[in-house]
Amino acid sequence: MAGDDSLDEYHIASLVVHARPDQLAQVRWAIAELAGAEPHDESDDGKIIATIEAATEQHVLDRIKEIQLINGVLSAVMVYHQVDGSGQREMTEQA
Repeated sequence: MAGDDSLDEYHIASLVVHARPDQLAQVRWAIAELAGAEPHDESDDGKIIATIEAATEQHVLDRIKEIQLINGVLSAVMVYHQVDGSGQREMTEQA
């Protein structure tokens, strides 16, 4: 059952976060403070590339919602999501 296999999953997601340019440093710091989230690169116009690593898809979604609620964030959009682990293998075998 997926409930037990989810413990063996490893989720990696990448995001593009668009922040107000005048609050870029604060947004980057706030993202870095979230468990499993890491800002990687930024542009002067307020775009930040970030990743989220989590044990479940729900944890990824929760982190995205937290990022969206950071003061100064205009949008946060997931652009990539990968799942590794036995949970993914089981889904592939059932297909």
